[in-house]
Amino acid sequence: MQIRDVLGNFFYSGQEPIVALVYDPLWVSLSIAIAIIGSIVGMVIADLSKSISEAFVRRSVQFAGAAAFGVTVWSMHFTGMLAVHLPVPMTYSPWITLGSALPAVMAAWFAIRWAASHRRSHLNRILPSLLIALGIGAMHYSGMLAMQIDGLMRFEMQAFVYSLLAAVLLSYGGLWADDALRRKNQNTHAHLVGGSFLGLAITSMHYEAMQSVRIIADVSSVVNIAHGDRSYLGAIIFLGVVAAVGIGLSGSMLTKLRINLRALEFERAQLHKIISSGMHAVISVTADGNIKSTNTQAALIFNCKVTDLVGKPVVSFLPAFVPPDAEKHASSDYEIVGKTLAGANVSLKIRTLILRQGSQTDHVLFLMDISEFRNSERELYFQATHDSLTGLYNRRHLEACAEHEYSSFLRSERSLSTVMFDLDHFKQINDNYGHDFGDDVLKMVAKTIQPLLRKSDQLFRHGGEEFLLLLPDTSKTNAVLIAEKLRYAIERSQMICNAQVVEITVSIGVATTLEPLENGVNELFTWADEAMYQAKRTGRNRVVHFDEITTDATSKRA
Repeated sequence: MQIRDVLGNFFYSGQEPIVALVYDPLWVSLSIAIAIIGSIVGMVIADLSKSISEAFVRRSVQFAGAAAFGVTVWSMHFTGMLAVHLPVPMTYSPWITLGSALPAVMAAWFAIRWAASHRRSHLNRILPSLLIALGIGAMHYSGMLAMQIDGLMRFEMQAFVYSLLAAVLLSYGGLWADDALRRKNQNTHAHLVGGSFLGLAITSMHYEAMQSVRIIADVSSVVNIAHGDRSYLGAIIFLGVVAAVGIGLSGSMLTKLRINLRALEFERAQLHKIISSGMHAVISVTADGNIKSTNTQAALIFNCKVTDLVGKPVVSFLPAFVPPDAEKHASSDYEIVGKTLAGANVSLKIRTLILRQGSQTDHVLFLMDISEFRNSERELYFQATHDSLTGLYNRRHLEACAEHEYSSFLRSERSLSTVMFDLDHFKQINDNYGHDFGDDVLKMVAKTIQPLLRKSDQLFRHGGEEFLLLLPDTSKTNAVLIAEKLRYAIERSQMICNAQVVEITVSIGVATTLEPLENGVNELFTWADEAMYQAKRTGRNRVVHFDEITTDATSKRA
């Protein structure tokens, strides 16, 4: 019986006479605009709060957004009430009016919490949609109950239910639109579309609910509210909405800005520490080529202090540095030779990055000292191409050099000569004086010959006690003269072992070509080898040219 009485006092029975409600389109439009603006602001604040890591600050920003959003929803309701021309005297209960804002703030809180979350699905949208609809409904009907009129207010049940369903469905639609656009990385459109849907859900709920209102009053008590009073109340509501939205949005943005500035300061300090204590040298260069900043590693590379680098032209330490074209290259890597403060060379690997800010262009140089690597590389190359005992080129390197010289000979069509010589009776030297002395003899021969060679001549240890000399662009006559000079210099050199003078002589074979050879440069070596053995057979310590062998053979056949 009591429940039936309560429902009877809430819902319209359809028997009593009612007063017709008339709406002002301008105020209706204003109420819709307020709801949409508040909803969009709520979505924006929710998005701002997502990237805030501190839980308390994030919740505070979301609460401020909910307050701003809720106040606009509440303001929309009373703006909508100003759109209604009630032909009866009407006032509002201040406490119920203020209390009706609480459900609106709670509905806004659910909307913002959902928009700021990362879990998105149909099920995750249903509960927030229901809570938002219930909050809006509670705000609307409690606001309606705050009205004090000369008459009775009842609600038509079917329109009442429709208003709640409309709020649920449109709230779900707003959340769905926001989610769908976020998945496509269109956050700006998500705020506008999702906020508009929620704003329409709020106003649809309000005006659908107003369709359920039935005012039971004596028509003889009809009055009109003055237009001035309506404008005055509208201005107060509008200013309240602007203040709520402004405070909520600006407060949220200022909080986000402060957090971003703090994060930026931390990252700047972190980056400074990484650069200053990093393993690689880092130099910042201004557009006019002066060093702006650097770290300790750069100072170590150039053997100076950091203060000796800052403010100086970068070409003082990197003479060959040329800034990359800012239009074509964002970065570039290459090797460069640097100069220490004392003027010593240092091999460096450099990476140049271009930084642009407006019209200003700076360069950041990352340097790595590769001097030790290059020294090791040169040492490995020397070991791979030189004989470890005499320091001359070895046989492996001879193959590459010989092919190169033969190719040059074919292009230039000038003569190419080679000299091959072997130490006389070297086995007896090793047997009589020992292998250590034999090694000393080989080193002496190399040391004796090298000062007598031209820059273009290349001397190789061919193997054991045998040596080979490549003579580019050298005629037969000049090749023989060079060979005689070498033979004479070695003959005059004296080696002493156990107070005993040891005579050192060599037998030399020379070969020269003016035409391409069928077997290439190896055929020239074969000729020189035959001439060398002819020198040994004919008395040693002498020079024989290959042409002498062929001439003798021709003479004997004749």
